[in-house]
Parts: sequence; structure tokens; C-alpha cells
Amino acid sequence: MGTRPFTPLLPLISSSNIYRFSGDPPYTLRPLLFHHDSKIIIQYARRSFTGFLGLPRSTSIPPLSEDQAEAWPKFSILSISSRRNTNWGSISSDIQYINNLSVFHARDGFVDTPEKTRHLLRLWLRNEELAWKLPEKLEPIWKRLYYSATSPDEHRFPVEPEIRAASKGYAT
Repeated sequence: MGTRPFTPLLPLISSSNIYRFSGDPPYTLRPLLFHHDSKIIIQYARRSFTGFLGLPRSTSIPPLSEDQAEAWPKFSILSISSRRNTNWGSISSDIQYINNLSVFHARDGFVDTPEKTRHLLRLWLRNEELAWKLPEKLEPIWKRLYYSATSPDEHRFPVEPEIRAASKGYAT
């Protein structure tokens, strides 16, 4: 793939023929990569294409094209390649803020031991004044994420670690 391995994948990830699981409707057509408001925006989660744990890939989603089926493994591997990632070397009590629209991020596998445990807390934060303007195709996702709770009683802040119910295969 040469010195610029993502280049051959750009037409595919920036076209509108990508199926993205989103619940209801079962899929939408949109790119993964956008150029919007002078910013490069990417919104991608591999599990949407392949399924994950208790959330298998929906049978309502049309099958991937041959090009997509060939590109996604390359894209995923290139995205997590050690040549292209940074280990932030976090220590206990660190807080990391990540813009989901501009940075691919992941966590390594981890097994708690009596000597060492890990507690991650995910907060979905949004500042209307500083937030990036979104491409129209991403607006429904953001509205669902940030504006679906109708009262403070619906906000959840579990003290004990838990796996989100949907990833275990049942609704929240």
C-alpha cells in the first residue's frame, strides 16, 4: 500500500455507501470520513459493521460490498498500527478527554488482579459554544446521544463498574 496506506481507502470511507448500524432505522447511508467546516471529521466504530459481544450485526443491514469487506480489515489494522498510535502512559487518577470526532481511540485488554484494578468512567460531554459544527448526516446520532434524556432523573452515574446492558445483549 506504499508510504500512504490510507490513500486507497479514502474514496470508500468518504463515500455515502457505508452502512452504519443505528437502531431505528436499522441502518443509515453515510460516510465515515467528512470534510466539514474546515475540519476532518471521522466517526467510526468497527462493531457497527461486525457486531460485538451481545450485539451481533443486524440482519437488517445489507451485506458489505466486496470493496468494503476488503477495506475494513485494512482500515482497522492501519488505525491501530503501533506506528500510528500513542500510548499516553496513564497513571492512577488521570483524566483523558478525547474528541470522538477527531481521534481514534481504544483501550488495551485488561484483567483485574488483587494488586491492580482499573476503573473507567465514560462521560459524554458537550459544550454547545465550543462544539464542532456537525455534518448533517451525523446530527441524528448526536441528538440521540446528547438530547435524549428528558429529565435529571434519567441521568445515570453508577458508582460501581458495570458493562452497558446493550453490550450484554439486552435493552437498557
